This record gives sequence, structure tokens and C-alpha cells, in this order.
Amino acid sequence: MYKKKHFLGKSKVTDNLIAGFTLLELLIVGAMIAGLAGLIIISFPASQKRARDTRRKSDLEQYRNSIGSYSNKNNGIYPDSAGATINLVELCPILDIAGSSTDEKCKDDPKAPSSRYLYQSNASRTQFIIWTELEINVEDWAICSNGLNGILESIPVGGSCPIADVPVYTPTPAVATSTPTPAVATSTPTPAVATSTPTPTLTPTPASSGFWEDYVKIASDDAEESTSDGSMRIDSTDLEMTLGGSSTKIVGIRFVGVNVPKPATITSAYITFRAQETLSSTTNLVIRGEDNGNSATFNNTLYNISGRNITSAQRSWNGISTWTYNGSYNSPDISNVISEIMQNSGWNTGNPITIIITGSGKRDAFSYDSGWSSSKQPFLHIDYTY
Repeated sequence: MYKKKHFLGKSKVTDNLIAGFTLLELLIVGAMIAGLAGLIIISFPASQKRARDTRRKSDLEQYRNSIGSYSNKNNGIYPDSAGATINLVELCPILDIAGSSTDEKCKDDPKAPSSRYLYQSNASRTQFIIWTELEINVEDWAICSNGLNGILESIPVGGSCPIADVPVYTPTPAVATSTPTPAVATSTPTPAVATSTPTPTLTPTPASSGFWEDYVKIASDDAEESTSDGSMRIDSTDLEMTLGGSSTKIVGIRFVGVNVPKPATITSAYITFRAQETLSSTTNLVIRGEDNGNSATFNNTLYNISGRNITSAQRSWNGISTWTYNGSYNSPDISNVISEIMQNSGWNTGNPITIIITGSGKRDAFSYDSGWSSSKQPFLHIDYTY
């Protein structure tokens, strides 16, 4: 019977292959492999931590949106933490999120139970803060009801928002130094060499950023005024911009509790409308504001919109595309209008902002009185730095 022979000794091929490398070369290759392995071992846990921190910020943003929706359905109040700090997953049932931390939307911290997503409200339930600990720098990152987000300076108490308010540093221009007068020597004069040191210019600290957004809160905060006789309507189920029946309307929209720091730079702002009907006629609108630091809600007094002080800043909204029933449509950027209102000496953080819309054509939006949920009345969003 044929038997396969096994050779235990080295082959010539193996001998030649080993002989082709010097000891130094083998050592270098081994060191390189060991170095790469070390880098992988060191960097892999760090990348995992960064990934978990990214997820934490995303999860808190989703919770913020859910808490905002809860507030819109409950007259502007937030879930009650009963004077304590509670785990966010405990709010899932009242936020209409599936009640288990293993569900897709009701998420807990990736390192739970050793780390948790936390929640506090103040006693009146008009503000809240949510936060968790990041792994990379071992610091607490938070989102507040006033739109701020960032690293906490201290432990929150009663729904407070202790996020650093970083001032914008304006560097002082470097002072020019004159050229020194050459020293006079008793022998052959040698000009002195200027040795002045230029004044260093400090790098400006980046500005903090945030946002504020909310819906119209009460029936009298959106209204129409007839241009023909100044008559007012504050209970209409829609906002006609601007043709309504045989008359042209002026539309007023008031947003309250605008929690934007003063002073702040408004980087962008817009209003979201929900279409009350499908319309495609040519429509051109102009958006202005009421130049008043503390504008009042609307009433049935004649000319109660056009009779107000109007901002010089405005934004044209021309050639508006077709609106389809129940669709959402954003205005163009109105940051110039918002900025002028906030620069009024009487305007302070938390005061209202009133928008006034005129023009031609027809686009109808749901109003507060439409009887639908709060997700359909006008909605103002403001981005800012400070």
C-alpha cells in the first residue's frame, strides 16, 4: 500500500526564505507590527467612547423634541419632576414614547445603569433641563428648555440651566512700536538694532449658540385686520394671507415668552405655517414686525394691527410655491426683523415678539382657533449666538 512520506526537516525553500532577511530587518518588522497593534488597542476604546457620546447627544435631542411636544399639548408646562432629579426613561409613558428602556425611542444611557439620562423641572413646570455624563472628557452635557446646550458648570437645581455663558472676546489691536533712535557712539557710530517684541494678539473665544422655538399660545395672539375698514377678527379658524373673500387682510401673529439672551446676534429665524387649503395663485407677501419691546395681544379695536409701530426691517416672500392642504411651509429668513425688535430698548429676555404680514395673493394657514392640535398653528424658530 502506498504511504505518504512526511519530512520533518527544513526544506531548502524555507532555508532560503529565512536567509533572505537579516536579523535587523526581522526586528524592525516585528517592532512595526507591535506598534500598530498597540495603536489599535489604545484607539479602539477611545473611538467607542466617542461613538457613545455622539449617541448620548442625539438621544437627548430626541427627548427634548418629545418634551416640547408634551408642552405644546399641555398649555406650555413641562413634565413634573416633583422637586427631584429623575431618570428620563420614567417620562416615556407620559411623553407618548414606548414605556420600556429597550424600545427604540425610549432610550437610556448606553452605560446604564452606571450612567443615566437625567431630568429636572422647576416648581412651576415652565422650564426644564436634561443631561448626562460624557465619557471622553468626563463632563456633564445638557440641553435646557431655553434652547441652550453645552457643558454644565455646576449641578442643576430646580430645573436651572447652569451652562457657561461665554462672552465674545474682542481682541485689542496690537500697539505699534516706533523704531528706536540709533545710539550715538564716541567712535564710529553703529546703528542700534531694534529689538522690540510685537504685542501678541489673543485668539477670540468662540461665541456660544442656542435656539428658541414655540407655537402661538392663545386665540388672541393671531388675528386678521380688513384693509377696507380696519375691522378685526381674532377668532378665525384660518389666517388669510392676504385675500379673504372680497377684502384684503393684514395678518398679525404674536409669540410669547421668547427666551433669547439679550444681547444676542440673531443668525437665522423663520415662521412655519401649515396650509389650511391647497392654493397655487400668484402670491407675494411682506413680513415685518411690531417695533415694541413688550407688544400686546390683539383685540377688536379697529386697526389693531396696522395701527401699531412697524419695524423698518422687512423680508419679501415673493413667488410663493403652491401650498398643499396640511403641508408645512417655512418663511424666508426674517432674522433682520427679529433683530430690530430685540434691539428695542424695552425688549428683554422673555418678552413677546409680534409679526405683521401684508401683500397680495392668497395663502391660507391654520390659526390657533382652527381646533387642531398645537402642531398646526404658526411656529417661530430663532437661532442665535451670544
